[in-house]
Amino acid sequence: MFCKKCGANLNEGARFCPNCGEPTGSAAGVNAENDANVINITNDTNDTNDLAVTNDIVPADNVTAGGGGEKQMMPPVSDLWNMYSQDGSSANAQASNAQTAGPQYGSTQSPVFTQGFTMEGGFKKFITGHKALLIAGAVVIIVLVLVLSNMTVLANFLRRTFSSPEDYYHYVEKKTVEDISADAGEVYGRYFLDNLNVYDKSVSTKMNVTIGEGGQDLIGLAGLAGVDLSWLESVSITMDSSMKKETMFMGLGAAINGVDILTGNIVYEVDGEAVYLQIPELNEKFMGMEMPGYALRDMEDIWEMYEAFERVCPDQKEVEQIINRYMLTAVECMDDVAKEKGVLEAADVEQKCTVLTVTADANTFKDMTMEILKQMREDEDIEKIIKAAMEEEIIIEGLYLDDMSPEEAYEEFLDWIDDGLEFMEDYGELEVYDDEVLEMKVYVDRKGKIVGRTMEMGDVTIHMLMPEDGKQFGYELSYEDSYFDDPILDETMALTGSGKRSGDKIDGDFVLEYCDTPMMEIGVQELNLKDMRIGLLNGSMTLGLTEDAADYMDYTPGAAMIQGMEISMDWQSDKSSSNCNMGISLRDQNLVNMEISYKQEKGYKGANPGKNVVMVDDMDDLMEWGESLDIGGLTSALKEADVPSEFTDSLEYFEDMDIDSLLRMMYFYY
Repeated sequence: MFCKKCGANLNEGARFCPNCGEPTGSAAGVNAENDANVINITNDTNDTNDLAVTNDIVPADNVTAGGGGEKQMMPPVSDLWNMYSQDGSSANAQASNAQTAGPQYGSTQSPVFTQGFTMEGGFKKFITGHKALLIAGAVVIIVLVLVLSNMTVLANFLRRTFSSPEDYYHYVEKKTVEDISADAGEVYGRYFLDNLNVYDKSVSTKMNVTIGEGGQDLIGLAGLAGVDLSWLESVSITMDSSMKKETMFMGLGAAINGVDILTGNIVYEVDGEAVYLQIPELNEKFMGMEMPGYALRDMEDIWEMYEAFERVCPDQKEVEQIINRYMLTAVECMDDVAKEKGVLEAADVEQKCTVLTVTADANTFKDMTMEILKQMREDEDIEKIIKAAMEEEIIIEGLYLDDMSPEEAYEEFLDWIDDGLEFMEDYGELEVYDDEVLEMKVYVDRKGKIVGRTMEMGDVTIHMLMPEDGKQFGYELSYEDSYFDDPILDETMALTGSGKRSGDKIDGDFVLEYCDTPMMEIGVQELNLKDMRIGLLNGSMTLGLTEDAADYMDYTPGAAMIQGMEISMDWQSDKSSSNCNMGISLRDQNLVNMEISYKQEKGYKGANPGKNVVMVDDMDDLMEWGESLDIGGLTSALKEADVPSEFTDSLEYFEDMDIDSLLRMMYFYY
């Protein structure tokens, strides 16, 4: 079957031509059961109502090309959308460009079709007629977006409003416990677990000290004592260590004014029971010496202990879960809680908060201890750790534990818990004294985040406060012991200040006080608090003594030397490396600049003696090693570093001496 207008091939039962859109007039294409919704369109140009949508089935015989308000069968919307431009152009314009712009409906089509799907026709009518509905829908969408973007605030509002004070306190502490557990797990994994695996690992550390103008002036004072050090500009020290199975390397290097002066290498071979020494600037050959087995036995024991702990200790995730479990148990035992609205203030920054007052006495802590012991008794992780440890003989010997089977050790642990529980149950209710009651105030912001705490017990009060107002924050960390109730005798320490926060980074100025006397001013720039919690330092800091501190130390011997001193530090660190640039100035004069770096790498990076070794068992072997001795290399390095001739000339005297002469001279003097 072909289209009677354009001649395109038509599929069986098609109602419209897929090329030009001409109705086919085929009654077989109309299915009353599968197509119940047909748009009735009238050709009444005076009718301003929306298009009428009915469920009437229009027979194919009634489909006409237009006129007289007759019903017309409309093609699927998807076809119309693809065939008609949505730029508001008229149907006639589209029809006239049908040959170049692709298939279009012909000019014989009803104008109502074009009005229904152009911006000036039915589409515009639809928008106008349903304006209220569209506005309502837009409002609903905006509200949903706002709600979804503030789900934390909404969740906290519901908890705060409909929960008891105790349940709300447990809710807000849960997030804090999760953060502490994650941070503790990270520290445990990086600084403990990773260091248990000592093999195929290398560590290098370097410290470089550069003398500033102020430092040169101080060194010049040494000239008054007859020592000229004006030539000294910088000193560097490097320390390297590397390990692989049965081999350990240690290296030490020194440089003056940027020139390497001396390097020392030590290699221990445990399996070969030997140690090798080398100073490359004096002799390229290693001096090897046999070591008795007992001399290296302690090192082997340490390695075995590390390996045993690596097998026994839980992984990082397990430690996080264990810490989280027991901290939540402790929190849930705090059930004396009051709730009120309040304001948290520190360093002139205020924040509205929900204030939770938590009270705990000796009986609270007794119940907490009992709950933790009960939980430990059923803890499968603890059982696994104890039994695994008792499988390691090196741990039993190293920790002086009784020799018993893993099952016996765990049973003894359970007996210890049962004895503790029985003791506390028999003791009954504890007598509570006023100075043994802990009162803790927890300040919670609108998102459910704890932004401050105060803890008071007896004469001791601790404040940990950090209110926020936009990007501004205030800070107070203080300790106060008012035992004597005398400002002169009572001890107080406080770190207070304010600044701006951007994500995890802060900029701010702080003051460290002791007994209400400002002692030190501290400034930080882009200090990353999140990294700091897991032992990484990133950011900058300046430290300087206050005038009050200078007055305070007037009577301290030598204190005048550090009055007006300022220290600046800049850190960059990650999981495997760290770098700190430090500058020390005195009364605006730079004394020294120090750069301290640390880097950890995988793989063995140490020296390998190989065949470049002379094993020294007697004097003849020592003489053989001495044949390669060259002091001239050290002398040349010192001259290159601009070391004065009074130091290098004395070394030149030894350059032409052989090892035998050197040994005889040493024997004569010593």
